[in-house]
Amino acid sequence: MIGVLTAGVTSCGNRGNNDGSSATIRIFTYSGNEFEAVTMDSVMKKIEDTVGVKIAFEGAVADDYYTKLTPMMGSQDWPDIIWSDPENSGGAFQNWSDPRQEMLYNLDDLLTGNAERYPYLTKLIYSDQYKNIIYHEGHYIVPAVQTSTAWAIYYRADWLEQIGFVDESGNAKAPVTLDEFEYVMSRFSGTGLFTDANGQKTGQTYGISPNTQNFYVNPLYGAFGITPDWDITETGDVSYMYAREEFKPYLEWMNAMYEKGYIDPTFNQNVGFTDRDAWYNGKVGCIMTNGEGHMEWVIGNLEAAQGADKVIVGPPLEGTGNVSELTGCTLGVKGEKGYSNWGGYYGGYAITQGTKDPYKTLDLLEYLISPEGSMLRLYGIEGTHYTLDDNGNVIVDLDGRNAERINYFEDVTNPDGTKSCAGLHKMGSRFGYNVDWDYFEETGKIAVATDIGALYPKYREYVQQALEYTKDMQTSVLLNVTAFPSTIDSRKSEVMNIASQFVNKAIVGTVNLTSDWTAMLKDLDNAGYQTVRSVMRETAEELGIIG
Repeated sequence: MIGVLTAGVTSCGNRGNNDGSSATIRIFTYSGNEFEAVTMDSVMKKIEDTVGVKIAFEGAVADDYYTKLTPMMGSQDWPDIIWSDPENSGGAFQNWSDPRQEMLYNLDDLLTGNAERYPYLTKLIYSDQYKNIIYHEGHYIVPAVQTSTAWAIYYRADWLEQIGFVDESGNAKAPVTLDEFEYVMSRFSGTGLFTDANGQKTGQTYGISPNTQNFYVNPLYGAFGITPDWDITETGDVSYMYAREEFKPYLEWMNAMYEKGYIDPTFNQNVGFTDRDAWYNGKVGCIMTNGEGHMEWVIGNLEAAQGADKVIVGPPLEGTGNVSELTGCTLGVKGEKGYSNWGGYYGGYAITQGTKDPYKTLDLLEYLISPEGSMLRLYGIEGTHYTLDDNGNVIVDLDGRNAERINYFEDVTNPDGTKSCAGLHKMGSRFGYNVDWDYFEETGKIAVATDIGALYPKYREYVQQALEYTKDMQTSVLLNVTAFPSTIDSRKSEVMNIASQFVNKAIVGTVNLTSDWTAMLKDLDNAGYQTVRSVMRETAEELGIIG
């Protein structure tokens, strides 16, 4: 047990009592499925006994969450802990966190001088990745970790073997450079190239079928020196990804792949996750997707539809170092930036001023994100609900766990009918992942130890490989800055819309990457691009991110 749970602190004039009695902590959270009543079980009892509290769960399904929570906050019927996605709360969280309203605790006030008692909360909240999640000049939210291991490239290993892209042992290998990737895409593209599970030749196939949001090809960006979204340039200025010069060689390269027939020509009809249909239907041999949370579904559905039981995870691609004839820019930067990533956080947990003891409430949050607490909330009690194999892998005993009514866990049915463990979903679908604290101590970067939905042993190897490849993802230093004024939101959206439309046109070759690029930049300026850059730069300077 971590020692910080029993350490005492001096009250800072808050509503806490710190009298050693067991406080009841109300948690208002949500579930993507029907929110059920919560009853006591061995897992929850262990959490309560360890922290010295009683826990009462309330909540709603996601669509009704704010409909139910907002009146509660307005009437001061405040739970102790609430989950909120500030960016999608319709401004509610910003109002609640306004210190003039006295509705939420500023975590800075509670954590200052208490790093020994709350080491994991302190490290998480003030990490480089999350320290700029600021509202009203303070930290009001414990971020639900959005894994930094979000994206990876997956290839059909059976197709790689059929085209002879194999190692010395005859096993499929993944491309490691842009040149190798383009070669594989060329060999994946054509008619009747492969044999399906029934021994029939395939129809028309392609290398990839990206969707219209384009960020589903972001694993390619790192080889071009592109960081995602809005970021700070080497000269200390703010720029948008699509407006950077290094994006032109990428578009030139993608257009060349499209013209050669390596990209599904119907890709611009893909929305949401429909790009996966091409993978499931055996139309493409490569997909770029979430390297943990969605992976078992992507691979499992491929297996179910195509009988393809072999997939290989690809590493970040290295650039070739060639000079683009069109722009004069270097095509690829040797891949030292790895995959680019949009991951950040997805909401988080706030402590309301209604809590009787904010420090005891912090104790609970501290325990739940600690290594010990993470294992408990994700997998249950060791020896009862799970075991560890010789390599330290978690083996969930679903039958043993289900012998007891553990309604804090959710079993997820995989595409092949088997089940995997989805953790303590009643604590919030977005409570967070199992942060790899050893890796964080070593590097200062947030990564995820393993995905709770990917414990299915069949896919564990894929997950672990993806995690190794993606731990050092390149992310924008502006990714989780929440202090940008809302006045620029509409202009940012317009800029993003103009740029993304241009990107789709550039890939299919309906715009000129010389003359039309200049016109696109003018359109961005007319939409307020320079204003947005200026405001973001000023905010970053105030936060100490720049200069």
